[in-house]
Amino acid sequence: MAEHIPLRRTRRVPLEALRRRLEGQASSNGVVPLENYSGVVYSAEMTIGNGTFRVQVDTGSSDLWLSCYYVDRSRCQLTCPSSAVVITYGSGDVCVVREYADVQLGSIAIKDYAVGVAMGANVLPNSDSILLGDVEGLLGLAYPSLVTIPSPVGTFTDFVKSFSTYLTAEDGSDGSFLLLNAVDEDFIKENKLTGLSVPLKKAEHWTLGLTSFQIGDETAVAPCSASGMSSGSCNAIIDSGTSLLIMPADLYQSFAETYLLPNGCFTSEEVASGQVYICDSSINLPRLGFTFSNASFYLEKADYIIEASPTKIIVELQAASTINEAAAQMWVFGDTFLKRFYTNFEVNQGVTFYCNEGKTCATSGSSVTSSTTSSSTTDTSTPSTAPGSTLLDGTFSPSTIGGTSSGDDKSSGLSSLERTLIIVAAVLGGLLLILLFFMLRRWLAVRHQRKAQQQRAMAYNGGETVASTGDAYNIVMSPMAHTNNTR
Repeated sequence: MAEHIPLRRTRRVPLEALRRRLEGQASSNGVVPLENYSGVVYSAEMTIGNGTFRVQVDTGSSDLWLSCYYVDRSRCQLTCPSSAVVITYGSGDVCVVREYADVQLGSIAIKDYAVGVAMGANVLPNSDSILLGDVEGLLGLAYPSLVTIPSPVGTFTDFVKSFSTYLTAEDGSDGSFLLLNAVDEDFIKENKLTGLSVPLKKAEHWTLGLTSFQIGDETAVAPCSASGMSSGSCNAIIDSGTSLLIMPADLYQSFAETYLLPNGCFTSEEVASGQVYICDSSINLPRLGFTFSNASFYLEKADYIIEASPTKIIVELQAASTINEAAAQMWVFGDTFLKRFYTNFEVNQGVTFYCNEGKTCATSGSSVTSSTTSSSTTDTSTPSTAPGSTLLDGTFSPSTIGGTSSGDDKSSGLSSLERTLIIVAAVLGGLLLILLFFMLRRWLAVRHQRKAQQQRAMAYNGGETVASTGDAYNIVMSPMAHTNNTR
């Protein structure tokens, strides 16, 4: 007999303006209003047991859990109980004890669903909480392979054929929604949107195959290194639980060195997930293009920035983790991307993005008109490129340093033997540098992993939190890798 959680009923947040907009919609029973917190977290009200809770909607994970503080404060512990498991997220670890409850989201009701009760300081309402705003827990909408606390009845995606999300960009604005088993046909028609579908590459996360990346009007480049390629594309996770757009570290560094650093942008690490750049609001930033097979989607400057102050902006791009090669080549399309496109997630099939063809998207052979300039600045500090070249070519192309002339080079005064010895020495020197680079990279990765393990142990056995959500910018990330650690 499943044990049910005794849950309290929370105050409902009034969203009358949104409910009026959705009134009369054909599939109204499947409409779930979403609350927008700072344009980086989107949450829904969900009935769990005999209470109503506000949970973050996360397509990057598959578990449902609530903070112990909102279930029964007397049960909260700063240490992780022996019966608990730990879920590893990009914003920190969450220790959960599995229980069961009847749950309902919109028109979907499920009996005896596995619900985690989260313990630890980082799920309590304080400045270091992994939960932002009035969010009380998290609902994962990815696939069963990511589940840490499995439910006998399956995961939420086993109970729907599809769901669609529309995320508003403005902080606190009404209009965001989750629609179960349908798309909003009226919304699509009113905004003259075209749906471009991308097949699912892997049913784990919502993983799609990204085939090229383009900055401004430059030549498109491979979106990851050869080691990150599989089946002719790079893995790209569509994740509503991640605030930013995460890209491979080498591409991110090239973008920063070309467009951000020359224009006075500086970094800030006052966020849970790592480094972001802050720039003057007057900076010109290029359009970014992303191609999945035959469908391309575009973000203008306004789509990938957040206002930090009247004169400063945060660039909503971030480098992927370099803890291992697979993670370093990963793309995560978080809320930065999803705020631009109404998105339909079709279970075991793929993802459809609704866009204005010719403006925000294009199919193979068609073109898109940019609404802003693709130059990075108006000064002369930005490097120029030759026709047909790309500012990111250096990331994937071999260096020309140390190359030799194809002619006889008689003016050098060197004999053939001397030239041969110089070439051999240069090659050996290059190989030695490459070896040293990989040894250093491996050492840094091991040190980082050991530090993370030490922090995790301190977090649950000493009351210290693993990671801060950084109240200054309120940026969160979904799981990049899941650890099922039974305590």
